Amino acid sequence: MRLKTLTFAMLALALALVACSSDDQSMDDSGGSTTTTTGSDRTLKITAADDGMTVQVAEGDTIEATVESSAGIPYTWRVLELNDQVLVQVPGSGEDPVADAEMPGGKQAYAFLFDVEGKGTSPLTIGLVSITEPSDVAQLLSVTVDAS
Repeated sequence: MRLKTLTFAMLALALALVACSSDDQSMDDSGGSTTTTTGSDRTLKITAADDGMTVQVAEGDTIEATVESSAGIPYTWRVLELNDQVLVQVPGSGEDPVADAEMPGGKQAYAFLFDVEGKGTSPLTIGLVSITEPSDVAQLLSVTVDAS
């Protein structure tokens, strides 16, 4: 019995160390966004878990906002609000799914990329908008970007 307990404790410790280790990604205290650094380039990744938050970035960083929706619905993701003096959407980003649904009604993920090109504050709002009635917004991802 003692050997099983010791083995279980060692396994739990090893899993905890693996889960907590990180080469180039860090998660903020909110449990949402992560930052990946490659050389001098930083990419802040945000998801629905970051909705309503303020995120800190620096001029020259990139923001990757990933949103999900069900395949086959008559809605599309669109950037609804940003300060173009601070954030510039990378052309073509967000147009095609980065993760396709494996079946009708399954989840599709879209990644929007934004370059931080100025200092200041910018709202960043991405909405799931009806393709037939643009005022019909089914879902939002909205963060405040503070660029220094």
